Amino acid sequence: MEARRSFFWNGVLQLNEVGEHSFFDIRVRKTQDNPPQVFVYTSDLPPLPMKSKDDVLKVTFLLENNVGTTTIRYKIADAIFDGKTLEARTANCNQNFISITNDTSEWHFIKQTNWLLYFVSVKIPPEQVKKFMPLL
Repeated sequence: MEARRSFFWNGVLQLNEVGEHSFFDIRVRKTQDNPPQVFVYTSDLPPLPMKSKDDVLKVTFLLENNVGTTTIRYKIADAIFDGKTLEARTANCNQNFISITNDTSEWHFIKQTNWLLYFVSVKIPPEQVKKFMPLL
C-alpha cells in the first residue's frame, strides 16, 4: 500500500505540438457498467484557444513517482482532438458551450471569442487499469 502513495497524477496538454502545459487536479471515475469502465478527467486546464480547423489538442494523463533522485512517469491514457471536428460541430451552433464525445474521450468547450477547452475525460485502456489501479 505504501508504494501507491508515492505516485501522483499529472497531465500534459499540447496545442499544435507547441509547448506543453502541465496540470495536476486529475480525478478518476469508474462506471457501474458490466464490465466497469474507468476514466480520468480534469477541468484544471489552461485557456488554449482553438482558432482553426487545423488546430490539434493532445492531452496525456500520467502517473508519476519522484521518490529518490529518479523521476518515473507512466503514461496511463492520452487522446487527440482536431479542430476539424470542432468546426463541423459548431458551424451552425448558437450556444456558448459544446460537448463532443468519441469512443475514448469527451471534450467540453466554451465560446469566448474562440473555443476554449474547459473539461476533458479520457477512457483508460483496460490493461492500464489492471496494471496501475488494481483496486478499481
